Amino acid sequence: MAQIIEHLFPRPRQFDCRNEACPVLMLPEKLQLLPLGWSTLDQAQLVKMADFHFAEALNGKGKSGAGLKLWRDGGLAEQHYRLEVAAGGIDLAAADLAGARYGLHTLKQLFRACPNGLPELVVLDGPDFKQRGYMLDISRCKVPEMETIQSLVRTLAALRYNQLQIYMEHTFAFRDHRRVWEAASPLTAEEVRELDVYCSGYGIELVPNFNSFGHFERWLRHEPYKQMAESPEGFVHPLDGKRRWFGSTLKPDAQSLAFLKGLYLELLPNFGSRSFNIGGDEPWELGKGASRERVEREGEGPVYLDFLKQIHQLVRSEGRTMLFWGDLINRHPELIPELPRDCIALNWGYEADSPHAEQLPRFREAGIDFYVCPGTSAWCSITGRLENCLQNIGNAATAGLENGALGLLLTDWGDGGHHQMPEIAWPGLVTAGLSSWCREANEPVPLESALEYCFVGAGLPQGGAALICEIGHLAEQGRWFWPNRGLFQVLLFEDAYGAGQLCTVDDLNGADLEGFAGSLSVLWDRLEALDTPDAPALLIRDELAMTLSMCRMALAKYACLTGQPILARDDLLALRGAILKDYPRLWRARNREGGLEESMEILTRALAFVDGPAGSE
Repeated sequence: MAQIIEHLFPRPRQFDCRNEACPVLMLPEKLQLLPLGWSTLDQAQLVKMADFHFAEALNGKGKSGAGLKLWRDGGLAEQHYRLEVAAGGIDLAAADLAGARYGLHTLKQLFRACPNGLPELVVLDGPDFKQRGYMLDISRCKVPEMETIQSLVRTLAALRYNQLQIYMEHTFAFRDHRRVWEAASPLTAEEVRELDVYCSGYGIELVPNFNSFGHFERWLRHEPYKQMAESPEGFVHPLDGKRRWFGSTLKPDAQSLAFLKGLYLELLPNFGSRSFNIGGDEPWELGKGASRERVEREGEGPVYLDFLKQIHQLVRSEGRTMLFWGDLINRHPELIPELPRDCIALNWGYEADSPHAEQLPRFREAGIDFYVCPGTSAWCSITGRLENCLQNIGNAATAGLENGALGLLLTDWGDGGHHQMPEIAWPGLVTAGLSSWCREANEPVPLESALEYCFVGAGLPQGGAALICEIGHLAEQGRWFWPNRGLFQVLLFEDAYGAGQLCTVDDLNGADLEGFAGSLSVLWDRLEALDTPDAPALLIRDELAMTLSMCRMALAKYACLTGQPILARDDLLALRGAILKDYPRLWRARNREGGLEESMEILTRALAFVDGPAGSE
């Protein structure tokens, strides 16, 4: 018999199995739950949890009527549980409903792993981080269908995440602001309330996330909102030097605050959470337009902090705790002690060497609660940057644990048109889930095994997990590195965002192109060999096929534009045709229509090189 521990995800903090080859307790036909020490209301919740977990796990296969005593034990830490199996039955103790939920989840896995009966064992378990969150960007073109989000919630619950944030800029259907969202297929208030209830059923808190300072461009490009922009006529972006023809940052003034208050009053009542992520990251134009004189007089940091404090008062007046991105306050660390004590800083950094270990002590020493926020490394990459992802999450988790972080929030962005397929984020989602639960116990867990456990129910075919991981490592040769983006993204899209010229890549030569082409051929053969017996598996195969096709086109584009073509013109035309035909179909399989046109426009521009004279041998 394989070791039972190999069937438990996440791995528990402590697992003691006396003799797993010798069952002492047959599986019960039906779980007989005996709640002890719980309130009447909690007992009703526990019965629902038990029915949810074990109706499928047992399904009449058991051979006895052994019961489960579920104790309330105030001596255990929050969200922790103790599970004991002996010949006399099963004892599960927890301090709260969350701990009971996680203990029941482990017991369900034990039933599946031990169909011939449970051995004598003791499990002591609980999380490293009180809050374990996942943030999905639904404002860079892709707004998922409700079933897509619900499927994500089920996966998050299996990994014991307890928080979901859906990042919004213009993708909530505010009553009086149709012009902003009418082409975006936004979530309605009714849908958010439905999703909030759905999340709650899985022990997940749906936290409102609405960017309220920077990244406001989806509003400020329109009248009458344009007048609230720091730079209403646009600005030159400090990172790439390109002109943006509309503003992205709100003016830090009373008019903007009054406007935000009205939005909050409509948005927040749809969420049961008492937390609210107001964003506030990357206000690129601050001090470059309407606030120039004030920033010159007082400084960027004080002006930013003053506006943040006023937003905090709005949030507090609605009975919520303000969460905010910590990038700008980290540029002015001397101001961190002046932050409101009841806010929570979100310290994000998405590279393997992001300085979480340097930045987090600033908040700890100032008495400010904080989350550590790594990323999936999926966006702006096509393939993912898996090694960077794993190191980024691991280093962030370590720094968070060492500095007493309240939570770990994994971010999954959609910059540049959200062209990556959903599977590209899955390794990061799984890794962060395991690491935020108990890193020490889960660090040795094989990623492929964890992927298979989490996504087999979503249709992941056998061998698909290994293929996803190999795709994630494809571009990580050690020679080409850019922050926040991957090699194939650069090759395919870098001239499609308005730059008008190819981004050159040092040392990428003909031999490299042929090597990558050979690797793609091997991956393609493995993809074709996957067994896809049903529609979900076929969809995953087609999404991975789109990933490989975009990579192939990225290589061909660079080869053509540098005078060393690797595909004949007819092959290029056929490949482009297949990509442009399948991309909308795959989009619509999981996402709403809004945003597809914009994403397709970027993709079409990126593939326009095929029509040029360089596209032939």
